[in-house]
Amino acid sequence: LQFLYFIENIIMNGRVTDSPTPLCQSQSGSVLGDGLGSTSFERDFTLRTDESFSAPEPVGTEWSNLTMEGMPAPHPEEETPYNNRIIAVSCRLFLKVKKQADGTWDIKEAQFELLHTALTHLYGSVKSQETPYFHIGWIDTQVDPEDRHELSSILMNRYKCVPIYLEPDEVEGYYHGFCKGVLWPLLHYSLRTKNFVNKFKHFPMYQKVNKRFADAVLRIYRKNDVVWIHDYHLFLTPHYIREVIPTAIIGYFMHSPFPTVELFRQLPVREELLKGMLGADVIGFNAYSYCNHHRDACEVLISAETESKGLLADDGRFVRTHITPAGIDYNRMKELITSEKVRNSVLSRRSDPSFEGLKIVVGRSRKLDDAQGTLLRLQAFEEFLEKNDHRRGKVVLLEVVDQMAVTTDSHLQALVQETVGNINGRFGELGNPPPVHLVQPKLADMFSMEESCELYMLAHVLMVTPLRDGLSLSSHEAVVSQADFDLPDGTVWKGNKAPLILSEFAGAATALGGSLIVNPHNVSGVAQTIEAALEMDDTDKEEAHSHNLKYVQRNTTHFWAENCLRELVQTSSTTSVMESLTSDLKNEITLTLVREDYFSTQHRLLLIDWDGTLVSSLAAQQSRDVVIPDAVESLLKKLCGDPCNLVYIMTGRRTEEVAPFLKHINNIGLICEHGNYIRPCGEDEFITLSDQTGWINQIRDMVQDYQDRTPGSELKVKNASMTWHWREADHNFACWMEKDLVMQLHQRMTSLPFTLFSGRRSVEIICRGASKHNAVHWLLDNRHHDLDFVLAIGDDRCDESLFEYLHHKNDDVKEASLPLGLSPPNTELTLSTESPSSVGTSPPEQRVIPPVRSQTQLSPGLPSMAHRWTVKVSPLSSKTHARATLGSQKDVPEILDTITSLQPKQRAGVRHVSHVLVSSPTPHGKHDDKDQHWRSTSLPMNRLAP
Repeated sequence: LQFLYFIENIIMNGRVTDSPTPLCQSQSGSVLGDGLGSTSFERDFTLRTDESFSAPEPVGTEWSNLTMEGMPAPHPEEETPYNNRIIAVSCRLFLKVKKQADGTWDIKEAQFELLHTALTHLYGSVKSQETPYFHIGWIDTQVDPEDRHELSSILMNRYKCVPIYLEPDEVEGYYHGFCKGVLWPLLHYSLRTKNFVNKFKHFPMYQKVNKRFADAVLRIYRKNDVVWIHDYHLFLTPHYIREVIPTAIIGYFMHSPFPTVELFRQLPVREELLKGMLGADVIGFNAYSYCNHHRDACEVLISAETESKGLLADDGRFVRTHITPAGIDYNRMKELITSEKVRNSVLSRRSDPSFEGLKIVVGRSRKLDDAQGTLLRLQAFEEFLEKNDHRRGKVVLLEVVDQMAVTTDSHLQALVQETVGNINGRFGELGNPPPVHLVQPKLADMFSMEESCELYMLAHVLMVTPLRDGLSLSSHEAVVSQADFDLPDGTVWKGNKAPLILSEFAGAATALGGSLIVNPHNVSGVAQTIEAALEMDDTDKEEAHSHNLKYVQRNTTHFWAENCLRELVQTSSTTSVMESLTSDLKNEITLTLVREDYFSTQHRLLLIDWDGTLVSSLAAQQSRDVVIPDAVESLLKKLCGDPCNLVYIMTGRRTEEVAPFLKHINNIGLICEHGNYIRPCGEDEFITLSDQTGWINQIRDMVQDYQDRTPGSELKVKNASMTWHWREADHNFACWMEKDLVMQLHQRMTSLPFTLFSGRRSVEIICRGASKHNAVHWLLDNRHHDLDFVLAIGDDRCDESLFEYLHHKNDDVKEASLPLGLSPPNTELTLSTESPSSVGTSPPEQRVIPPVRSQTQLSPGLPSMAHRWTVKVSPLSSKTHARATLGSQKDVPEILDTITSLQPKQRAGVRHVSHVLVSSPTPHGKHDDKDQHWRSTSLPMNRLAP
């Protein structure tokens, strides 16, 4: 094994050459990286004499003939000896590619590209062994199909890049149509309704290209790889990867702003985009407000359950969110600024006679568009000159704009040029330079980092005032450019410590606390701030700049990348550990133990919640009637047909709602309205735990008032309970109303016999003493004795009291804590026997029973040696009393069928070994030589580690 690892390490980390030989050449001549998905791939490959980098590929699959939904995962179980390779995915690669006349390729790396800089740092940061990484992205150049094989091989061998080739119609629809025509304006709060609406037709192309990116990931993916996806161009890619490889480690970072839910909900495809993001395990943002907006959007638009640290995806995974602002490469910036070339250029500009004695204000726009605030910045400078006569002829504005020559917004371009002309015409003087200089790159679309630094270093005031921006790293670059640095000759380069005027709508505004924060829409306010910046004394400048510089030095590109990937890897590791500690029911070991307990017993009690557990909550919300899927009906008939089983359905619905729909299933028991009504197995009559329902009429009008004042909410009044739902209401308003209602009800609880708890977007109000816990307690004392197996499955807070009760009952614990959401019974309970149709209508014959015991006592219903399994259906269950968890409601019928089948289906990828001894603890929770018994069972080899 060590020898094989040694050989693989040579292959993966061998010397890289400039040879254009195809990356992974098999005997059939197949090649990785054509970008079209049209070649077959072979697992076998050989180490060539040029030792160029190679990667194993999926076995013989024709990828072009497969949809993403039907695509098999490419050997996800094959682990690499160095775990956690990084597969970075972004819209564009960091390379500029051009084919020369002689047939060779001119490949240039973009300077200071964020993701490339971060990955380069991480690649060389592992001391013991290098961490391979790959970068997948679009080559923003049209490459002839016959050249793509050669170029793909060169890019992989030299740069570890997997290129995506887009055809002209794909570029137009995906990039210019949907990304720049729909998503970019929406995320940056700059909608133009006509153009915005007309661009929606490009969404199918957006989906297609996102699948292409996912396809490229799947080609090179191996188990334990970390997939790191970036920005709004790839909203859907995490979901497409997750569909094929459910266990993949996927991170997503949102570099752009995320708008408020009121803006984001304008998208017709809002649900698809949000669910696409939730395919990731961790979602990162530059600022807390963006993270908060995203959480609100998921809560309101797709009804996701949220917590402070994340939210719940449809497939039951807990998706973490974190805030880690990006940064710049401080050390490389320092080297650049102190280079002789840059210093000489700056000194030359400073000595230019035309700028002698002038104060220079530098404004920066990465490109010319609505979000950069270029036009408002010019208007603010115009007002500054208008109100400060003494500054005319002494202050100039260098408005630095990238990509102005290639902007698609000709109207904005004309307005900017017109405004510059007006300012220079009004305030220009003979013999003095123009007040405003519109600085554009001469030979390229963008300024190089050297040119940008030179302009920043000239400034006496810096202005970065976008109307909306994800972070505005230009502000970080400007701060470093104004610092003092020690030079190799022993001298010190002195920076101007220019004050930084920063927009409050830039992500960096919360980080660079030494800046002068402005609202760019307030033109007069910005004009006043320019004057204040020019009036600042040296001490204030030094202090403000020092504050900003310390932040930029600490929060670098490297720091950002390490934090993001550490969060992602740790989240994955923590999830794996927690699954083993909390006994995930889908864990093969746990599932095997439950099955063994089930088949080794003869008197079983199965307690199964209905809505949200056995059937989906969504189906329950969409139908007022009881919904029984065919698979669930067959499962219930199978369970109830076993004479060893006592099966009870637990529900908050009324008896008359549930009983008619389950009457064709023999011997099934019912526990309705959260435990107040019980129909034992094999009986036709219902037992009533509490008939003290007079309180309903006393509080009904009050609760009805909250329904009337909360549009979209609904009040359901039952026989012995009532529920106020607000699933369709405005989320924030309904939460506020819920808190007020709960406070009002708590004041009434002291005099009325009811209790309450908050459910999922609902408030449940039930009779005091009525609960699933009390219902099961009554059954164990009065109907079912000598049970040796109990399985309880639920998904809501009201199930927690039952879980706690079952695990405390008859244990060596004298005082059991009270169930969640219940008050201690202070009155005797009454039981009544009546038919469903008469419930709550006429006073039945009653008999008095003692109140439920607060101390656990021996009961004939559940002996101490009985096997007790409780399962919570939700990953948001860190505080649950359940013994096991299950991530998704969709798994419940399948898991129950697996547990109760003599020959369950073999789960894919499970390799069994011969008998493994597993210890089972005694009832006292300790191992004792006398009482300890051992089970001999086949356990999956690949799950023994937890």
